[in-house]
Amino acid sequence: MAKTLSASLALIGLFASAQVSSAQINVALGKTVTASSVYENNSNFSPDRIVNGSTSETTGSYWMPKGASDSQSSPFPAWLVIDLGSTYQLSSISFLNARNSPFNDRGAKDFSVEKSLDGESYSSSGLAGTLVWQNTSFQDYSFIASTSTRYLKIKLSSAYGSYGCAALNEVRVYADQTPLSFSLSASYDQTKGSVILSPNQANYAAGSLVTVSTSALPGYLFSNWSGDISGTAPSVTLTMDSNKSISANFGQDTRDSAQTITTQTFGTGANAFTMDFVTIGNPNNPGTAAYNPISGSVGYTYRMGKYEVSRDMVTKANLLGALGLTMTDMGSYGGNDGNQPAAGITWYEAAKFVNYLNTSKGYPPAYKFVSGTFTLWAQTDEGYQSNNKYRNSRARFYLPSYDEYFKAAFGSPEGTWYSYSTGSDIAPTQVASGTSPNTAVYGNFGYQGTLIGYGPAQINSAGGLSRWGTMAQGGNINELLETSDDGSDNNPAKTRLAFGGGWYDQVYLTSTRGSGSVVPSTEAPWNGFRVASVSSTFVLTTVVDSSFGTVSKTPAKDYYLQDDNVSLTATPKSGYLFGNWSGASTATTSSITLTMNTDKTVTANFIQDNGDSDGDGLSNFQESITYGTNPNLKDTNSDGIEDGQAVALGYSPTFNFSALISHLQSHPPTGLYTASQMQAMAIGDLVLTKNANGSFTLNYDIEQSTDLQTWTTYEALSLPLEGLPTDKAFVRIKGKQ
Repeated sequence: MAKTLSASLALIGLFASAQVSSAQINVALGKTVTASSVYENNSNFSPDRIVNGSTSETTGSYWMPKGASDSQSSPFPAWLVIDLGSTYQLSSISFLNARNSPFNDRGAKDFSVEKSLDGESYSSSGLAGTLVWQNTSFQDYSFIASTSTRYLKIKLSSAYGSYGCAALNEVRVYADQTPLSFSLSASYDQTKGSVILSPNQANYAAGSLVTVSTSALPGYLFSNWSGDISGTAPSVTLTMDSNKSISANFGQDTRDSAQTITTQTFGTGANAFTMDFVTIGNPNNPGTAAYNPISGSVGYTYRMGKYEVSRDMVTKANLLGALGLTMTDMGSYGGNDGNQPAAGITWYEAAKFVNYLNTSKGYPPAYKFVSGTFTLWAQTDEGYQSNNKYRNSRARFYLPSYDEYFKAAFGSPEGTWYSYSTGSDIAPTQVASGTSPNTAVYGNFGYQGTLIGYGPAQINSAGGLSRWGTMAQGGNINELLETSDDGSDNNPAKTRLAFGGGWYDQVYLTSTRGSGSVVPSTEAPWNGFRVASVSSTFVLTTVVDSSFGTVSKTPAKDYYLQDDNVSLTATPKSGYLFGNWSGASTATTSSITLTMNTDKTVTANFIQDNGDSDGDGLSNFQESITYGTNPNLKDTNSDGIEDGQAVALGYSPTFNFSALISHLQSHPPTGLYTASQMQAMAIGDLVLTKNANGSFTLNYDIEQSTDLQTWTTYEALSLPLEGLPTDKAFVRIKGKQ
């Protein structure tokens, strides 16, 4: 007994010595409290009574758990959890024990205190002891170690009094007034969207930043924030300087779920069938880097089948085109209804179906089969593409590529990306069929040694739509893609990608991005396909006189897709300059870019180049076209006579004077006079007169001199010259011995 008394006295000394600073406050007052139990489930004894600030001993002023005398007895361990709302640096805790005066039949005895930052994982605070009973004063205990926490759990292992209830009247927890961290609570209607916190924590350090984003479910759009933030931005950053409570509000999405739906009819009569195509716009969009490789970038507008290809479509194409396609008997998987997807078809068979769609409309086939064997398009084939030897560029219908499929499934007209092909970042709800937003057909079978049971849904009742408006790109049936599993598309036997998940999957494929590989000759009841289409194909015709210049196209194709950009460059031949374009463009620059949205014809016009690049007196056009000389060289043949001089003398500039000049230089005459002497010895003026009858008369004087200085006329003569050419003639006077 003495030992017990000693322990009690020691505890009295401990709690009596606790000091509460004036800078500290009771951070437990009015906070949320939960408890292990409540006596007889009576609200008068609810756990929030211990933080209501009252010290009254009357019923309704203290908490009492189930006790030994309670008909639902479960007395120990009893516990209380106080959520302080934020993380504080705690200094002490004070207890006002219950007595139930004047009966004094209940009260808490042995206790310990645990702490937690998240309300889930608790550890010891180092504080434990035995409370004094029949004491009307608060019993104060200091936390021995540094205690930073948000949640306090008070565990009671014994009690005073005949009731055996570890009741408490009031608890105070003291800490500095400024919290070390704050809480952030977000509310939203889960049927319309969600809120994403980054980082997502129970508490945030004072001054830390939190990014708050919204994700609307299909059929809804984020509207605005309320509470401790406001505005309409779907993503905001908060500075945690207090406890915050926010609400994300969503409204109905009144936008069209898809851009445009185009219906194509194939076949005739009783074998006619239709296919709906959804336009996938936003060409040249950047792909999403969230996946490796970067996925979903497509440089053109195209169309994606809204639904998967049905059994009825394949059956009718078979009859009309004698295609020889077979499908799996789905009698064990929900039946062979014509509106169910064409399950159990091989990649080669899907390619033949697509070829039928093209040829029935007058377009070239998308895929090349020689004697029934799939092969690559050759460089000599019209529509050959070096970057995709599977697909003919002139075809209108084809199996979607990986990026085309990815963009239609997870992209949106706004350019944003979603985690799931139902236009949401929240996993879709599993259904057997239907069209409700954010639903998908998966996990739809039983297993008893072999697959049995429900199978896929009908193609137009296979879950919610993507943001573009396609159905079941993440469920119902796995879909065969054009793309090989390594993306090279250069080997006809390579395995192909299969995408989307299907009815047989036990668990919805995460984001449905787990594509698999399929041998192109293999069929399986979980594989089907859908068809994609270019929105339109257009022809670009260039007109040019090849004797004046040339026009190059980049890329050079027979057909272009909607919104394709084509670069044209006009290059003049020597002697000409580019003048202008006419037709689809009237630009005056030699390089232009056309956007293909219709068939277009453009003409390149060239003009004569009248410049003189080498300064020889002849225009560039004369040199290149008239005389065939080099417009950049004055003397094209390097004979010592410039091109322009030769023309001025009446000769062709291509005539080479080199031999004549060399001869004169190597056989100079002897006894030559100086230039001045020759001038002095001039035989006088020679005048060649053309007469009216076309003949010529040479008029000249013979002069004489004794000193070569003074000359006198010896005789004036006129010599008729007959028989000379009328267009050109040369006459010279030659002395004889």
